[in-house]
Amino acid sequence: MVSLLKSEAAFEARAKDCGLPGEEIERLKTAGIVNISLLAFATSAPGTPPSEDQLRNLLRPLNPESVGVGTLAALRHLMFECQTLCLAHVKASVEGTDKKVELVPAERSARIASQKDSPMYLEPHRFDTRAAEVAREKPGKELVLDQNKISVKDRSDRGKCAIQDALSLHQALQRRALACDLMSACSYEVLHEWHSFMLERLQQQPPPGCAKPSIEQILRADRIAWVRLAERVHSLRRTASGALPLDAAIADLNRDPTVLFHLLPSRETKAPERPQRDPSKKDDDKKRKIDDKKKVKPDSTKVQKSEMPDELRRRLVPDMRLHPALVLTAMVRRCAPSHSFTSLNLFLNVKTALHIDVNNEQLPNIIIGISDFRGGQVLVENPKGSHTTSTASGDVRADLLEVAGTHAVFDAYRLRHETVDWIGDRLVLVAFSVKGSHLLCPADRTELLKQGFVLPSMSECSTNDPPAKSLACDPSCLPSGLKDRCHDKCLGDMLFLEIFCGTGGLAAAVKKVGIGASVGVSARVTGRTKCSVVPLNLLDPSQHPLLWDMLKRDNIAAVHMSPPQSQDALNSLCTEVIEWCQRAGILLVIENPTASKLWQGPVGNKCKAFGFLKTTLHQCMFGAAHPKHSALFHNFPEVRRLCLVCDGQHQHAPWDSSTDGPISAYPLAMCQSLAHAIRDRLVLSGCATSCPHVSLSRAAQAATGKQPKGSRIPPLVPPRAGFVVLRGPGCFMPPTGVLKQFTPLSSELSALPPVHGLPAGSKCTRSVLYRG
Repeated sequence: MVSLLKSEAAFEARAKDCGLPGEEIERLKTAGIVNISLLAFATSAPGTPPSEDQLRNLLRPLNPESVGVGTLAALRHLMFECQTLCLAHVKASVEGTDKKVELVPAERSARIASQKDSPMYLEPHRFDTRAAEVAREKPGKELVLDQNKISVKDRSDRGKCAIQDALSLHQALQRRALACDLMSACSYEVLHEWHSFMLERLQQQPPPGCAKPSIEQILRADRIAWVRLAERVHSLRRTASGALPLDAAIADLNRDPTVLFHLLPSRETKAPERPQRDPSKKDDDKKRKIDDKKKVKPDSTKVQKSEMPDELRRRLVPDMRLHPALVLTAMVRRCAPSHSFTSLNLFLNVKTALHIDVNNEQLPNIIIGISDFRGGQVLVENPKGSHTTSTASGDVRADLLEVAGTHAVFDAYRLRHETVDWIGDRLVLVAFSVKGSHLLCPADRTELLKQGFVLPSMSECSTNDPPAKSLACDPSCLPSGLKDRCHDKCLGDMLFLEIFCGTGGLAAAVKKVGIGASVGVSARVTGRTKCSVVPLNLLDPSQHPLLWDMLKRDNIAAVHMSPPQSQDALNSLCTEVIEWCQRAGILLVIENPTASKLWQGPVGNKCKAFGFLKTTLHQCMFGAAHPKHSALFHNFPEVRRLCLVCDGQHQHAPWDSSTDGPISAYPLAMCQSLAHAIRDRLVLSGCATSCPHVSLSRAAQAATGKQPKGSRIPPLVPPRAGFVVLRGPGCFMPPTGVLKQFTPLSSELSALPPVHGLPAGSKCTRSVLYRG
């Protein structure tokens, strides 16, 4: 609602009342002063009268002396009223005495004038016959109470004609067409043609099992048609060529799908046949009285059970009543064979508002449409979505997932979602996982597996159940030729390859931990790239030989892949890379969102077939601004250190904004932790930390006591007297800078070698986030 201080119409009316010429009013509007509140603060704050020079400069800054005395007095009068109204508004707001904001009369008049030429819906019931108008009695008087005043007015005549059949509807529409032609709103021929088009639908033969459109459908379509006319036509006045704007708009109504939707034949519903009474049974008055007493009226506050629709009976097997869980779980496994779920829900005509399933496990939901309905999609939050939904905090972008006749998978535990309106009976099946499924006893797990449920794996390392201590190395997951690849080699000789590197943060971190060469592969190179990148478009098969040339080198030690889940054409290449790395003894890490469809396809199946380990994490625990839930499949156990769950002790940025580069980029701490995991596995597999091959010139420099440049030769004089490894919670760790005095260690920390404190001058050389 527009208040008095913000209304442009009220400002113009007040200026004219004060005697300000129209030319000066236009000057003020050109300067940006279009309402009372802006003028009150144009020269000085309310309560401080403006000077004469300020008023003259306000109207004509280039020639202030040309302002007349009368114009100056009118402007001073208007300025005084504007400042007084602003002060009164502030006082009422502070004291809490301000009344309900109503539309200013000048603003109301301006809006009515702007809408006077727009079309309005004319109901056919309002166009009664002349005979009925003559026979109708004159309306009487009525009492009207308005602002504590009682007045007597003529009662409004709201007579309507009765439309009971097609003939009365045709006559009412004909009278409306004549009235519109008389008012020059539209031509009689054009509107009559539209009326004939609608009435012809009453005579059209419907398809088998459907009924003809009813009179109610014709009236509903007519109302929607006038709504569409109001949206398209903004003025009823004739154009320069003499044509009426409504004529062209009415001619297009028979091609408007929004209007034609209401003229479609509807499904024919038959009344249930009443069962015939057996004449052999005699009436028993006593039994009838007892049965009447047993009848209980349904309580409107209770939820009534609905009958199962025929669509469900036709799609499911006949023994649904005997084994309902087996039938429903089989339907879920057919749609998504690898989807994990502990619970099933059938929802019939249930519409949910925007929410998050907080009691679900951090695994995706699957929703399957069973009955025959239209609409009913699921609106799921997505910063890059093409749709919007309104919330208390503003509009949110989202994706519209189709459900009718198909299925959809989304992260209901972290993404807000709601149901869209639908037509028909909407029956959907939802399969999801609740928290605490790992606490089930063996008997319950066996029973659920017997019923066809796919329970979440208990052996995988995830944020739902992180390891409590360091995990022992499982030889079965390591590639067989890893030790042979690392034999008689040092870290400086090894090569790391990051496929789909993006900004290359991981490749740069691997380079810093001592790996000799670190290269990224990406389709494009941007200014944010942090490592050496080989530009390859892997969607082009002709460029694959260059990638395989790098993969088949003898010194390649580890490979990291983060394939885009939207490119199914890369699945074949990724599976071939997985097979090659596992057979050639190369460390491999594959990253994607936990809910990515990549894990449901060939890539995920290949990782599970080779027995890869799975680790899930939240990137916000490594310094990312967003709580990205990522999953890592890897063939060496050191990556499990990265399993960190969001502790809720920090704030997350909105998904549509980023403060640290692209949302897809890994945070620095995550890159460092993954790089140290790769380095530690290579060292345990026999790779030397320092290169024994030193050139003759560098060896001569070292023999004379001169420290050569570079890191191939260890420093002749160690920069530190010793190193202490501390493990424990981060809140108990000492400061990372140079310690100025002796710092005792907390009992929550474990030190190797054991010490009670750190002497002055100690400094943190490396900090890594670990779990376990």
